[in-house]
Amino acid sequence: YNKNIGLYKTMSLKEKLEIELLDARKHKNLYKKEVLQLIKADIQNVEIKNKKELSDEDVISLLNKQKKQIEDSKDWAEKANRTDLIEESIIKLQVVCSFLPKQLSKKEVEQIIKQKIEVNPDINKGKLIGEILKENKGTVDGKIVSQLVAEMVK
Repeated sequence: YNKNIGLYKTMSLKEKLEIELLDARKHKNLYKKEVLQLIKADIQNVEIKNKKELSDEDVISLLNKQKKQIEDSKDWAEKANRTDLIEESIIKLQVVCSFLPKQLSKKEVEQIIKQKIEVNPDINKGKLIGEILKENKGTVDGKIVSQLVAEMVK
């Protein structure tokens, strides 16, 4: 499917996931198919539980959870020296990340923290982290934000 055409760009994230799943099945891409089936099942389970269709923001939240699980599996595989599982996790991470919004760089996060501190120099670390995560939902890594805030706020 041509991702550069206007129709694809206007589709919901769920529709894009469905198209990519069909493509993975068609081209026998096992890891991609497996990850996308898990994501689709997660989406359906949450929709059934909540009795409402998920928005793109909700899907991004689910994708971030899936990303975290895969990263944890990768960490475990690295500790166990299982190169086969490490490679599998890397491929799965690439699939999940392809649907997530572009993450802000460390420098961009530092810039946001500096701006927040300039506006309110007395802000506490917890509130600062909470504001940044809320305002940049899905585009920042909480670990990076808390690490940078700890370094920059004394």
